[in-house]
Amino acid sequence: MIGSDLLRFSDRKIIVFDAETQRVNTMQDNLPFQWAYAITQKGRVLSTRNHYLKWPGFKMSPDAARITRFQQSWVDNGEDPRAVLAEWEKVALSPDYWLAGHNVATFDCAVWQLWRRQLGMKPDWSMLPRVLDTHLLSKAYKMGIKPDRANLLAWQFKMTTIWDKSIKTSLGVMAKDLGIPVDETRQHDGLYDIEINAAVLWKLLNLMEI
Repeated sequence: MIGSDLLRFSDRKIIVFDAETQRVNTMQDNLPFQWAYAITQKGRVLSTRNHYLKWPGFKMSPDAARITRFQQSWVDNGEDPRAVLAEWEKVALSPDYWLAGHNVATFDCAVWQLWRRQLGMKPDWSMLPRVLDTHLLSKAYKMGIKPDRANLLAWQFKMTTIWDKSIKTSLGVMAKDLGIPVDETRQHDGLYDIEINAAVLWKLLNLMEI
């Protein structure tokens, strides 16, 4: 069948993930305090995981604390970052899964590498060819730009250079535009964001030829 290789028809699982971090829109010494992800298949959420990470001497920036409604107890009572990373990478580095999320290609994947560096590990960017960034897909969808399926990673990074201030593609905006209910009081919590993001992802996959 023509189009049977599209992701919306595939049985392959997609991990939708989100990091909440100590700083906003910067890669300088920016560690995650929350790491949440959902394993999805054909639009269904099969399982979710939510972790708070315990970093010694962790300090939040005022802006990030306000946006995420940060509580110090999350870090004080958090989990060992090395153990959480091992659990995460057991699935995330497996070629059996795609990875997806809003701004993950340009932000969350970089935060992941800072996490590795903080633990004395070398960066590992091997996941990038399997990444779907719903922010970049949203921009292409709204601008009527057809995905380059043969060069999907390069095409997504090319989308970062295309800008139109009239095009709004935040996760909340995209959810509303696609008919997905959003509770704004719960946004910027990693676990809630992946729930919304998973719904946005599968709506886009059904609207775009990927």
